[in-house]
Amino acid sequence: EAQEGSTDEDEIATNLNVLSHADKKKRELQREEQHDDNVLLSSKKARQGQKKKPSGSADISDTNSKRQNSVWVGNLAFKTTVEDLKSFFAGAGEITRVNMPMKAAPEPARKPENRGFAYVDFSTPEGKSAAIALSEQPLTGRKLLIKDGDDFTGRPKPAESGESGVATPRKTPTAQKILKSQKQPPGPTLFLGNLGFKTTEADITGMLDAHRHLGKKRTSDRGAESKSGKSAQSNGWIRQVRMGTFEDSGLCKGFAFVDFVSTENATSALVNPKNYLLNGRKLVIEYASPDAVRRGMSKPK
Repeated sequence: EAQEGSTDEDEIATNLNVLSHADKKKRELQREEQHDDNVLLSSKKARQGQKKKPSGSADISDTNSKRQNSVWVGNLAFKTTVEDLKSFFAGAGEITRVNMPMKAAPEPARKPENRGFAYVDFSTPEGKSAAIALSEQPLTGRKLLIKDGDDFTGRPKPAESGESGVATPRKTPTAQKILKSQKQPPGPTLFLGNLGFKTTEADITGMLDAHRHLGKKRTSDRGAESKSGKSAQSNGWIRQVRMGTFEDSGLCKGFAFVDFVSTENATSALVNPKNYLLNGRKLVIEYASPDAVRRGMSKPK
């Protein structure tokens, strides 16, 4: 009987050990499942947090978000950086975005340069107003032109595909090369250099009109235009020509500024290779500086 009792106790102990081992395995699986659930929950919360990122914490270099409380900054030195702009506007208010279009570096070893302008967004309208008040203040040796981001007076309108303002009617290889070589931001005014001393306003407008691509809209009354220079104001795409002249003789100093009705018209003339030769002289044609654009915004005389 003693042996039988001992056998029963051993059997019970063995069964208890089996049950205890099964419970332990079950608890371990539950802990593992709970851990996996916690990991998935944390990952989901992190993704939701990124989607609900507050507007005030937007990436300062983001170029895809919509502009808000934005100012346009022109006449930048080409070596000006985003950090330079942030320091310049430090007292204006919190900056939420800086969009500074860059030119491709001419050589792999050289750093890319900006295109002479940028957009800066602020968290509040007050910050935007304070930034505009800093217009004409110097940064890296240049007096900045600062305007409301939605005010395009005296500066190029943003292109449909971005904010660079470059309007290229025909992107031929020659046009692309000319545009990439520009030192100033696109605008409605062109600088013409290396003009002959006897060059007149009528010479310039006549050349530009003769080479303009009008297609089916080409007019036939060019011969009726007056040689007094009024044609520059009446032909529909040129507002005025501002000749650099000597005070004593009235002869051309070798340069002129041509103010067009739009940046698109100016770009059309800029990328046309036929406009680079006048009276046997090879011309220098470039986008004018923002200061020159602003001076040309006055009404033609």
